[in-house]
Amino acid sequence: MSWDRIELDVAAAGEGLAARIEGLFAQQRATWPTLREGEAALQHLQVKRLEVDGASIVVQANPARRNSVHASVDAQSIAARACFLCPENMPPEERGVAFEDLLVLPNPYPILPMHCTVADRAHRQQRLAGRVGQLVRLAAAAGPELAVFYNGPRSGASAPDHLHFQACRAAGIPLLEELSGAAADSRGV
Repeated sequence: MSWDRIELDVAAAGEGLAARIEGLFAQQRATWPTLREGEAALQHLQVKRLEVDGASIVVQANPARRNSVHASVDAQSIAARACFLCPENMPPEERGVAFEDLLVLPNPYPILPMHCTVADRAHRQQRLAGRVGQLVRLAAAAGPELAVFYNGPRSGASAPDHLHFQACRAAGIPLLEELSGAAADSRGV
């Protein structure tokens, strides 16, 4: 299989990346049961506020992501499995939209609504070196509605062998809500 089979043109010319991602999710929800099931599992998201010495943080867990979170990422395990971010190993229903040399794909095991995996079209190691500018451009193109982030190969990336970023709806990310509230408090809002 090739990226041509995966890439979906879901928007008219001139529409921004955020609108194309919205269109992608609408199409994928209609055609990909695994994505619908993954998004439905967000209803069982477990959220807890931890407080220590007057400081607090919100933590969350999605029980449906256990397999993804507990995936073995040691060198031997990675070498023994097919890369799920390469097009020949993707489910037949999976589609994505292009951004530069990346493809934005719905994550069927989301941590938050509209969780995307943004995969490089080339199979190369999960390293940010030389890609910071692209990460910034992706964040700008995704707009304020989506938060874009990178998790490194030693900090929980379940595909340390394939460069990817992630994005999800910014509203509802506990840390961003905390920061937004703190900024409003400091301005007296």
